[in-house]
Amino acid sequence: MRIFLIYISLALIILGLSTFVFAEETNKIQFFSLKIQKILENILENLFVLNKKENTYQEKYFNLLQELSQLKLNLKSVEEENKKLNEIKNLKKLEFLKKDHFGYFYFETHPLAEEGDIVVDSNLTLIGFVFKKNKSFLIVKSLLYPEIEFNVSDISGEFLGSGKTTGDGFLEVILSSSKEIKKDSLIFTYGKDNVFLPNFLVGSLYEIKKTAREEKLIVKLEGFFEGKDFYLFK
Repeated sequence: MRIFLIYISLALIILGLSTFVFAEETNKIQFFSLKIQKILENILENLFVLNKKENTYQEKYFNLLQELSQLKLNLKSVEEENKKLNEIKNLKKLEFLKKDHFGYFYFETHPLAEEGDIVVDSNLTLIGFVFKKNKSFLIVKSLLYPEIEFNVSDISGEFLGSGKTTGDGFLEVILSSSKEIKKDSLIFTYGKDNVFLPNFLVGSLYEIKKTAREEKLIVKLEGFFEGKDFYLFK
């Protein structure tokens, strides 16, 4: 009986130890499982972030491709326009060098250029005339230079009066006679002044000033003076 009780006691001790060990192992398994779960969550989160970033990069990439394709189209249209201009026999491309704050533009000399020749931009709008030529360069007096006086007309070629540049991008015209003319109307050279030939676009009507004595037109010059593409008209 005593031996039996000893065996029972040993059995209970072993069972208790086994239960304790099992509990410990269970805790370890649960802890390990939680760690795996956390790692998987982190991986999934990172994959989600990467996917979002990848989508963002893809969107930026496609936007960039669109911009580049648009740029190529614009460059192509510019090249086509330049080609058309170069094919016009009366126009000779000038190589721009610089301009100063007085309104003078400087170009590489051109064999066909002569003093007094007209210079226009890529839209065939009047820029000025060749003021001086030497072996190295051309000096063009642009309409940005003050006190250049010449005759102007409306779009139908009717004489409006004599205009004078102000030096700040405008032309003041004293009307030769009273005439109804609307704002934004196009103004052209009239000729017969030993300065410019007729029918070159000068600008658009910006404002009409009336006094008891006279009527004055303020014309905004439309030449692209900020550009570098200019042509000699021969």
